[in-house]
Amino acid sequence: MSAHRAVAGARGLVAGAVLAAALAAGAARAEAPPTTIDHATLGDTESRTPEISTADLTDVIARGSAAVIDTRSFAEYAISHIPGAISVAERPGLAKARSASDVGEIDRVLGGRRDTAIVLYGNGPFDGSTRRIADHLAVAGYTNVRRYQLGIPV
Repeated sequence: MSAHRAVAGARGLVAGAVLAAALAAGAARAEAPPTTIDHATLGDTESRTPEISTADLTDVIARGSAAVIDTRSFAEYAISHIPGAISVAERPGLAKARSASDVGEIDRVLGGRRDTAIVLYGNGPFDGSTRRIADHLAVAGYTNVRRYQLGIPV
C-alpha cells in the first residue's frame, strides 16, 4: 500500500472517530428518560396542569405539602384509596363514565382557597376524569393543581 493511501485511510478513521464522539456527546445532552418506574409519568402535555410521578406523590404525602383529592366515585374510594386522600362528591346527573368530582365541592372542602396545592388522582391512566377536573379547576382560578395520572385502578 502506498504512503498516500495509508494517510488517507488514517484520516478517514480519525474523521469517523470524531463523528462518533460528536454523536455520543449530543445523545448525552438529550433529555434522559426517567431512571426508575417511580419517576415515570404518562407524558401528557395537552392538559392545563402538570403530571407528577409516583416518587413526587410519595414526597407530597410524606411532607403533607398538598391536598390529595381522589376524583373517583365513593364506591371506588371505599374499596381503596391513598391514606389521607379526600373524597369529594360526584357530579349529580352524569353517567358513571363521566361522573367526577365537582369543582364546587372541591371549593367547599378547601374553603375556597384557590392557591391551595392540590394533587388529583383517579382510576388510572385511561381515566380522563382526573385531567378533566384539573382543567376545570385551572379555569376556575386554582393556581397550584397537579395530577397523579397513573392513579389507582379499581
